[in-house]
Amino acid sequence: MKYRQINQNTEEDFQDLEFDIIESHEINHRNYFLVHGQYGNEIVGFEVLINNDMIPGWNQGEINQEAFYFEGITLKSIGKESDSFIKALLELYGYEGELKCDDEISFTCFALEGDPRNIANEDIKFKVFFDDNNELDLYCEIYMNISVQNKVFELKEKDTEYRGNILRTLGK
Repeated sequence: MKYRQINQNTEEDFQDLEFDIIESHEINHRNYFLVHGQYGNEIVGFEVLINNDMIPGWNQGEINQEAFYFEGITLKSIGKESDSFIKALLELYGYEGELKCDDEISFTCFALEGDPRNIANEDIKFKVFFDDNNELDLYCEIYMNISVQNKVFELKEKDTEYRGNILRTLGK
């Protein structure tokens, strides 16, 4: 099966990646998505779990402090395809080495755009954080966007300085 090339819409100097949503449903009060893409001829992918009770991040033009969710988004390995994703990310980020995908990684998140409770009907853009207080020396930020109607999940770089920590967060 052919999937979209994950780096086909990359902006200059940034690795903004897109994946096809191939499966979605609700499980244990979370929205579940299985996402796949291709990097060259290699199929890459992982599972995405998004809490279904999160509220919008903005309230009348102000940041809603109640809208930050610890462990609001989780990425889970699906085995070979997830390891292939980490291998692709190493290459795209300009790193050498060998990493496998960690089994499960949870992130704090904030909805920049859209209402996450209506994820099936509107596009949602999240700003995502790992190691919020830098206790593990792995602090990083990335954008995760989802369009269920268009069956697209995106991982977009916020800043290239986070690449090393993103790799150490997702890989083992």
